[in-house]
Amino acid sequence: MARSGPDNDKRLAHLQGVLDRLQDMIWTTDFDGRVTWVNRSVERILGWDVDDAIGRTVDEYLSPRSIRILGDAIRRAITATPPVDGFREQVDYVHRDGRQISCELRVTFVRDDHGRIAELDGVSRELPADALEPTP
Repeated sequence: MARSGPDNDKRLAHLQGVLDRLQDMIWTTDFDGRVTWVNRSVERILGWDVDDAIGRTVDEYLSPRSIRILGDAIRRAITATPPVDGFREQVDYVHRDGRQISCELRVTFVRDDHGRIAELDGVSRELPADALEPTP
């Protein structure tokens, strides 16, 4: 049973603070790729205010190559037997100023009662230049 009241509000505020202090960008999207929540690291990594980032689609943040990588990974997950819980990829985000930012992307699928992917929860960690895989 969910708790309510001042103690729960205090816990939620504490958890929000923890998430906002992380260096990694933590986010959720609906199945269509629309950002439904993101922590404050989006400001440092991509140059977007949290309020401006929410409601945009991931294709507004990723390079064209990375959009294809993400789409392929999701298609593999949808058709996998047995179902997979997520994936990890290296992608390039596009900063608001146009720079490309390479990140390790870890995605977890949240499935509905029928087993369909309803939400994607993710962590994007900025990669140092010496850790980058060569681009084909």
